[in-house]
Parts: sequence; C-alpha cells; structure tokens
Amino acid sequence: MARERLAAEGLEDRAELSVGNFYNDALPNGCDLALLSAIIHQHSAAENVTLYKKIHHALEPGGGC
Repeated sequence: MARERLAAEGLEDRAELSVGNFYNDALPNGCDLALLSAIIHQHSAAENVTLYKKIHHALEPGGGC
C-alpha cells in the first residue's frame, strides 16, 4: 500500500521501503525518518521500548520518528 501511495504522488524516488518483521529483523541503517502507523497501539510497553531502541539506532543524527 505504501509503495502505491508513493507512486501515486510521484515520490517513489524519495523513499526506500524495507520489507520485514520489525520485531525480528534488523532495521536498515541510515534512516532520516521512521514512520509508525497503527503499530504501538497493538503491542505492550516493553515491546514498544524495544522497537523505539531499534529505531533510534537506525536513525541518522537529526533523524525523526
């Protein structure tokens, strides 16, 4: 769905999408932005803290979430 929306707006060359399980797989390094949509509401506080730490590690300095 994200790929389709990016293409519809002509933005597919400005974003890199990664497929995987964000709890089991490593996140790609060098990210400027991490977008969480309908994720944290479904999981425990401990699972979310683990995810936030992975995101922090993957973000470039000055990147956002």
